[in-house]
Amino acid sequence: MKKEIVILACVLAIGAASAQENKTQKFELGANVGMTTLTNYSALSLFQDATDSYTNWNEVIHFGYRKNNTLYGVKFEYGIRF
Repeated sequence: MKKEIVILACVLAIGAASAQENKTQKFELGANVGMTTLTNYSALSLFQDATDSYTNWNEVIHFGYRKNNTLYGVKFEYGIRF
């Protein structure tokens, strides 16, 4: 957990420092945290049940090269199912 907080602080600091630049081509590093709800997807369960939806925590880190509105890069996504 401490590593994630340090990485998040570094990403925010780099983002704030580079936000002042006005370039159309640049490298980008970002992180997202959120919730995803999957509906009508019973294949997540090992046993057949009447659950209509599942909710997941998702954490994403992406790195790539942005050219105008296009990002070429890699994304690492981690989700926890409830």
